Amino acid sequence: MKNSGVHIARIAGVVFPLRRVYRPLIIVFLGFTTACLQQVAFSEELFDGVSLTGWDAIGDTRWAVSDGAIVGSGGDGYLVTRAVFESYRLQVEFRVDAETNSGVFIQCQDRQAISPLTCFEINIWDNHPRQEYRTGAIVTRQSPLHKLDTVGRWNRYDILVTPLAIKVTLNDVLVSHVDSPDKGSGFIALQRSNDGRVFFRRVSLRALAQ
Repeated sequence: MKNSGVHIARIAGVVFPLRRVYRPLIIVFLGFTTACLQQVAFSEELFDGVSLTGWDAIGDTRWAVSDGAIVGSGGDGYLVTRAVFESYRLQVEFRVDAETNSGVFIQCQDRQAISPLTCFEINIWDNHPRQEYRTGAIVTRQSPLHKLDTVGRWNRYDILVTPLAIKVTLNDVLVSHVDSPDKGSGFIALQRSNDGRVFFRRVSLRALAQ
């Protein structure tokens, strides 16, 4: 629009003089802002902090909620989402005992056969007998780029899933990635195996528009 002969643009409530030199920059800015707004479809907490609503237990693990965290103990098994997801950013905090084999499985295809073959397994097991599969690895796909110790304290996985790649960040460090993943969608599973206990909290997912 015009104001006293000067072209101006209003962006997010802020008025900018639209001199000729600024026009290409503002057009680029508007395009970038629109793309960012279109990318995020919705965001939700997969764990409400008080119940296991939206999750199903598979196997022999005893899953419970205590002090705002999911606790897995005794027996081998999984806690799986009822919903299926496609492109998203998943964030989850975990704490695990030294003897516990755990992991976050994504893009899972078969609820009766959860494995690194039917899912992508982002492992949680510092003491894995095969260290190429230790915490931070995408099992059978990518060894961890960095070895981070996670036993006995809270840690955070930040997992980005798109048709182009899966990128895994552990405590703000990029630890693994897979290009051109061959599974386009699936459910999410949390694992508990061997001895000890595993704790999960602040499990959130931000879906990304295609």
